[in-house]
Amino acid sequence: MNSTPDPHAHQDFPEATVEPHRRGPSLVWLVPLVAVAIGLWLVYKTWSEQGPTITISFQTAEGIEAGKTRVKYREVDLGVVESVRLSDDGASVLLKAALVPGVESKLTETTRFWVVKAQVEGAKVSGLATLVSGAYVGLDPGEGGPPRRSFVGLEEPPKLLSHRHGTLYRLSSPTLGSISLGAPVLFRQFKVGDVVSAKLAADHSRVEIEVFIDAPHDRYVRKRSGFWNVSGLGLVANAEGVKLNVESLATLVVGGIAFDSPEAGDAALQAPEGTEFVLYGSEQESKERPILVSHPYLVYFDESVRGLTVGAPVEFKGIRIGTVKDILLERSPETGYVRIAVQMGLEPERLPLEQEDSTEARLKMAEMFAREGVRAQLKTGNLLTGQLFVDLDFYPDTEPAEPVYKDGVPVLASVPGALKGITDDLSGVLAKLNNLPIKQIGGQLQATVASVDRLVAGLNERLPGLLDSATRVSAGAEGLVGSAGKAADQADKTLAAFEAVAAEDGPLGSEVTRMLQELTDAARAIRLMAEYLERNPEALLRGRSQP
Repeated sequence: MNSTPDPHAHQDFPEATVEPHRRGPSLVWLVPLVAVAIGLWLVYKTWSEQGPTITISFQTAEGIEAGKTRVKYREVDLGVVESVRLSDDGASVLLKAALVPGVESKLTETTRFWVVKAQVEGAKVSGLATLVSGAYVGLDPGEGGPPRRSFVGLEEPPKLLSHRHGTLYRLSSPTLGSISLGAPVLFRQFKVGDVVSAKLAADHSRVEIEVFIDAPHDRYVRKRSGFWNVSGLGLVANAEGVKLNVESLATLVVGGIAFDSPEAGDAALQAPEGTEFVLYGSEQESKERPILVSHPYLVYFDESVRGLTVGAPVEFKGIRIGTVKDILLERSPETGYVRIAVQMGLEPERLPLEQEDSTEARLKMAEMFAREGVRAQLKTGNLLTGQLFVDLDFYPDTEPAEPVYKDGVPVLASVPGALKGITDDLSGVLAKLNNLPIKQIGGQLQATVASVDRLVAGLNERLPGLLDSATRVSAGAEGLVGSAGKAADQADKTLAAFEAVAAEDGPLGSEVTRMLQELTDAARAIRLMAEYLERNPEALLRGRSQP
């Protein structure tokens, strides 16, 4: 019979020995670690490759769409507008744009933004591509400065972009004429720039036009350059015929400006930026342009100034040195008489005086005129029309004087005009002739003739008695001698009276002498005028030629 083994019976079994075992990290954990590292790298790469985000403020969001409108510079895509919203006060529109990396250096306080749309401004047509692709935001990097991320956009495209090199000049004109923005600026019929702006001056007295001349052509603009309007057609009629001038088709439609420059001496130096020039109506006017700097002077005339008009020339020895600015009536504070005041603008650059300071130059000129005996005189520029001009010249017979001023303006002395001098001389001769004692002289002449008649009658009466009786020769001779003595005495008295009247220092002789002297002076003045007309016969038709 089988017996059940005793579980508690002692049995010999082998015993296990437990020893500690050190193992490394499991390879299973490498997978999540690699995934985290890749995620961090992707985040860094995304962050490092992300461009700057900017905010641009505009008055309106016309043509702009979030997610579609691009930001471009020189037609290169630099980013996109991400969102468009109103500002907190509702006065503007805020654009948030994300730009590509690498443009951070171009985002400074001088950077400008504007919306590019299709525009036609005079001769300039821009943004035609936006008719198909839509409007975009233009960027101009400016000229550097502190970095910036918030900007106020321009409502109009800028006049000049920072990448355009050249020089900006200002022109002054009485009217704008047919010149428009974008009109070309020509040099010898070659386009070298364009009109970038036009506005009224602050005092509304003229139009100020800005032109930009591209480099390297801007070096042809000198201080003595002349600018003129070439808009439309130019018609010139002179002795050579009729000439029609058209600079180009563009100037015929939108207007234009041309200029020319001297090429020698100091005039060949380029004019600095911002130099202001006068815009003339034609090339001929630019060549005959007056000097812009003028100093005010006054001159008073007592004679009639009929024929003298505002704009009449002021000449010095035949050379124009100024212009008549105004003609006024004034009452003389010394005499109370009304006199004529002529305001002149003299151009000091035509005279040999230093021009560092205009006030000093004006005082020097006034002192020179007074010291050297310079006087103003009205002269006839055209005998047919009677037009007058003011002539300045030296009169050595005048005594040096100190300069006179009225309200700080120098006053030049004047002398009567040549025609007025002749008229005064003739008037003086006629006045002296009227003052002669004609009746007294006639009475004395009549008395003299009567005395001579009586003498002849007495001789006729006594002559027959002498012939009839020779015996009474002695007695008759004695009577004849007595009668002849009486007649001789009477004749002596008569001749003495006539001599007294006709003597050089007598009433008739002195008056006749003075009359002949006045007639001589008048004849001399007329002879001078005749000699001038003989040398210059064209003056009867054209007047004196203006320089």
